[in-house]
Amino acid sequence: MTTHISRRLAHGVAVLDVNGPLTADAGDMMSGHLPTAVAQLADTGYAEIALNLRGVTQLDARGLGELVLALRAARDRGLRLRLVAPPPRVERMLSVTRLDTVFELCGSEAELPPAFGSFGSFGRSDRSGEAEASIGSGSLSSTLFA
Repeated sequence: MTTHISRRLAHGVAVLDVNGPLTADAGDMMSGHLPTAVAQLADTGYAEIALNLRGVTQLDARGLGELVLALRAARDRGLRLRLVAPPPRVERMLSVTRLDTVFELCGSEAELPPAFGSFGSFGRSDRSGEAEASIGSGSLSSTLFA
């Protein structure tokens, strides 16, 4: 199984779309990529980051750990991170582990408020492109947020 992460903008917020499993079975290449992606977005001036989980097909303890590390990476950099559109199974896992009290959750991207506190970079064309990475199968694209 492969986990795919891509980035885009929605409502002035940097969105990381996560598709596929967030599990130990996703391979060692998954480890650390969500926190790294969050850190890279922070370093380019984004103040608000949303993790779109609509495409997450499975979630286990390792995947929960990745989400927590991504939140920590955001908070360490003064960012606001939200989980968007988690599927019912993911919501259930967040609830059972009480992480739903730690994360800000949005049912859809339409619920995201406009970004605030950014460095004014959201209108620039060099930020509006999409970058992708595939995780798993022992390889990671070198274009991750290039």
